[in-house]
Amino acid sequence: MTSPTPYQLLPPLSDEEYAALRADIAEHGIRVPIDVDELGAVLDGHHRAWITAELGIECPRRIVAGLTEEQKRTHAIAVNVHRRSLSREAKRDLIQRSLMTDPHLSDRQHAERTGSDHKTVAVQRHRLEGRGEIPHVAERTDTRGRQQPVRQPVPAVEEADLLAGDDWIEPEDGEFEGSSEASSASVRCAEPASGSAPPESRRRRPLPESFADSSHDLGRVTERLARLSADDRWSKNRAATHPHAPEFLAALQNLTALMQAMDLPGATTTTEARRWWAASLRQISDALADVAHSLEKEHK
Repeated sequence: MTSPTPYQLLPPLSDEEYAALRADIAEHGIRVPIDVDELGAVLDGHHRAWITAELGIECPRRIVAGLTEEQKRTHAIAVNVHRRSLSREAKRDLIQRSLMTDPHLSDRQHAERTGSDHKTVAVQRHRLEGRGEIPHVAERTDTRGRQQPVRQPVPAVEEADLLAGDDWIEPEDGEFEGSSEASSASVRCAEPASGSAPPESRRRRPLPESFADSSHDLGRVTERLARLSADDRWSKNRAATHPHAPEFLAALQNLTALMQAMDLPGATTTTEARRWWAASLRQISDALADVAHSLEKEHK
């Protein structure tokens, strides 16, 4: 199974969905050809392409030519989003991915592309702009391809409750350096009423919830960095990125330790998923080994 292309913006199928699709293809073959661009990059049908490669059978394809990169992404999202039943969280992530790849498009264009309401897109845009993950665009391209100034005020967004969860640990007074008295007071629990039982213990936020949020943040940051490396100014500014190599090496070491701690061999999943994980890890390992070899070769 190959790695996803830049046009695979939807989440992968679940193990059950993948197994069902694989069984159907094994019995009936490919009923709907996959869509590829002039260079053979898959726009629609990533899972079908992976499965036919695994089964060693022919995968019919249709060439969709003459599209810009932006139009390829729109095509890839639009033809898939109506086939999939996405959870609220998955739909939110799709909207954010769409905004991060093409922030200049209008909210209505992102809404049409992702099958969402334009007001929902506006809320997600405000969140990403507030975090600095996408720039604030003064003009956006409308549905007719015209540049229009942004006149509507940015909608107010309720921040997520960072203290949500049944086992969140309440911060100690002064734990957040530089916090004001008001902000400190906002996170302190009320004093128990006279004669009431003391609290059982300080509570922590559920680990799966924290892990999922951190994983989503990591995905967005790495996607942003990958887009920077594909920027037309990259070659002229490559030397300016070298001082950050230690930071990326530290991040890779942390991710390696995390992957080991996850104990993927012990995961309850399908054989196809295991093969995908193994192939991806080998591909990453080989790419990093090539970089290391090149560094050693340069200094011999």
